[in-house]
Amino acid sequence: MTDPFKSHETALSSPARNGFSVTPDDSTDLSVNCRSLFIGGAGDVSAILVGDSSSTMFKNIPAGAVLPVSVKRVEATLTTATDIVGLY
Repeated sequence: MTDPFKSHETALSSPARNGFSVTPDDSTDLSVNCRSLFIGGAGDVSAILVGDSSSTMFKNIPAGAVLPVSVKRVEATLTTATDIVGLY
């Protein structure tokens, strides 16, 4: 299938073009800084945003939500949400 948007610049407001399964880890950054997280199973997410060095806690994220934050790490400690997908 051809991609009619291939030559277009990707903006932050553009839909994600790639994704990967996120395994929360307290000491390892994601392989790619993502610009949002899809939350498959409801819960809390402890994440380190791209511009930060300490974690931010997002409480009570419902299943199926897209969290529009640029993240470099999702921490295992305190993260109870499941089936997380990094979008970029």
